Amino acid sequence: MTPRKRIWFLFAMTLLAGMMAGAALMQVYFQTRLKGLMRGEHERYHEYFLRRLAAELTLSPEQYAQTKALILANQEQLLRIRQRTQPEVEQLAAQANEKIIQSLTPEQAPRFKEFIARFPQPGIRSLTAATPPKPAENK
Repeated sequence: MTPRKRIWFLFAMTLLAGMMAGAALMQVYFQTRLKGLMRGEHERYHEYFLRRLAAELTLSPEQYAQTKALILANQEQLLRIRQRTQPEVEQLAAQANEKIIQSLTPEQAPRFKEFIARFPQPGIRSLTAATPPKPAENK
């Protein structure tokens, strides 16, 4: 291989390795973020949502404060509703999972259970350990 071809080969391999590493890091980041949202870790999500909303709509400081207060109040109401309905949601999800398991082969069933453990279903978790949302800060 000529030196010029070797340089291009090394450049292409370095570029490819960098792209693969970047893709792997992005996958890990998004999976971690998604799992956090599925577990109900919304404290940071509403801040992200507000920043994006403020940027898109160019909200005034007063509009931002009012919107933040409304979102936080809404989160508290949603948490109360979720706590009331959570047992029924978990029961329905467990029944659906059992039906899925019954339709799988004996080799697939344990892999499905493992899959569910790695990728929890949105809104299906125990809320007994959940902390209520923090009250709106007055700034």
